[in-house]
This record gives sequence, structure tokens and C-alpha cells, in this order.
Amino acid sequence: MRVRKGEGRRADTVFRSWRTTVGVAAACSGLAAICVLAIVTDTAVIAGKIGALVFLAIGAEMAWSGLRRRPDLVITDDAVEHRAFGRIAWSTVDHVRVRRCPGGDAVDLVLAHPDREYAIATAPSIPMTSLSVPLLKVTEAMREHRPELEIVAD
Repeated sequence: MRVRKGEGRRADTVFRSWRTTVGVAAACSGLAAICVLAIVTDTAVIAGKIGALVFLAIGAEMAWSGLRRRPDLVITDDAVEHRAFGRIAWSTVDHVRVRRCPGGDAVDLVLAHPDREYAIATAPSIPMTSLSVPLLKVTEAMREHRPELEIVAD
């Protein structure tokens, strides 16, 4: 989107989430504690050592990613950037599809492609379980930055 001289640019919309990071870090720390308990009680020394190292490393990485506070989703006038799939320019997005699933809702960015089925099958997906905001807030932010954007429900 081009901004004419004298016109203001809308501020970027940033979504951050602690829920997933904290949950996984806590689960890994708990599993590491169980592995340490297995070592101390001489129940499974080798498996306990391997498990403790693996789960402590994963827990530390998740805690570090939570402390860095990198946003999960950034919506701008020019692009959408998600931690899982990177930056996608709005010029390549044909439309946005909202999927309601038992495991959690998702927002798919359907890219412009001659083969419609291929475009839908390969659409990058933003799972709402990874964000701590409702689906409506995300779609409203997309509409704010791209008023002409087509949003369809599946």
C-alpha cells in the first residue's frame, strides 16, 4: 500500500502470546524433574539422564523465547509476519479464510495462484491457539490494514 505525501501510515498491529511458551516450558521442566527423580531413586539412571538433559534443554529454549518477547503475529499495511512462516506481502495474498476446527480455529492466508485448489492446500495457517487474542481481533486488524481484503469463513 502506498502512502501519499502528507498522509499518515497506520501503526503496526502486534500480537504477543505468553500462554503457549509458558505452558510448554512448565511441562518440560516437570518432565525434567521426573527424570531427575528417576536418577536419584536409581530406577532408570541412563533414561533419566538422557530425559533430564533433553527436557531441560527444551524448557530452557522455551523460557528464553518467552523472555525475548518476539511477537507471534505482526500485521502491517504491507505484510503479515508470523513467527512460524515468516513475512508474507499482502500483494501475494488472494484472500483470507477462517477455519473453525475442534482443535482450535485458524486463519489461512490463501496466496494468489492459478490453481485454486493448490492455493488453498498450501495456504500458510495462523493457529489461534498460538495467540492469546480472539479470532475477531485478528480479522479486524487485517481489515484495518487492508480494507479491500476478502475474508471468508470455511
